[in-house]
Amino acid sequence: YRRVMDELPQAYVLVVRSLVAQGKRAEAATLCLEAAEGDPTPEEAAVLAGVLTTSGPLSEELADALAAVERAAEKHNDDIQLLQAAAVLKATQGDYDNAISLFRRLVELQPENPLALNNLATLLAERPNQLGEALEMAERAIDLAGRTAALLDTQGTVLLKMGEHDQAIAALEEATSGGARDTRYYFPLAAAYWKAERLDDAARSMEVARQLGLAESILTNDDRKLLTELDAATQPAVQGAN
Repeated sequence: YRRVMDELPQAYVLVVRSLVAQGKRAEAATLCLEAAEGDPTPEEAAVLAGVLTTSGPLSEELADALAAVERAAEKHNDDIQLLQAAAVLKATQGDYDNAISLFRRLVELQPENPLALNNLATLLAERPNQLGEALEMAERAIDLAGRTAALLDTQGTVLLKMGEHDQAIAALEEATSGGARDTRYYFPLAAAYWKAERLDDAARSMEVARQLGLAESILTNDDRKLLTELDAATQPAVQGAN
């Protein structure tokens, strides 16, 4: 890949992907900055945002890379690809305020973008006073793209937070009914069962979620709190079944 870069500078993206796959995130970010000569284009900034997107805080050595993404997103605030990448980066870092602002900008530019609507709904659901708007965004996404598992999961999660447990269960059961094997769908379903006092169903759904890799999933602040409560509530049921 590095040899190819000598002939085709844009091939740096291949090198970046290879470095990320090897866990060399800082080296990949440095390469992105070098290729952009400190002032990334929207395309280069989107690649850099993808390099930085990971759960947990970024190391100090990646501060310059993060600042470059932020400058580019502010400068090119009508570039869809960059806004999406920067918003996801902010969300995974727990910077929900800025992530929401970026997704709002995306929805402003593309009001019929179901992915942006769904992501905005997910983040708004972290704010108890904005659950109504979160549900509106989730349902707009469903109207546009259909009743897909990912969108039903968001709708069900918002309904769960609103205390509409039976409606949440209906949406989340539909999300998993097509054979979807994603831990993100079974975890909120377990929570909905638990809230509805269906403890055995909650324990079974939690077991599936764990088998599908819940421990490796990127969770929101609310999710982490809920996971602690669910683990405490469902472990006795699992032990009783054994």
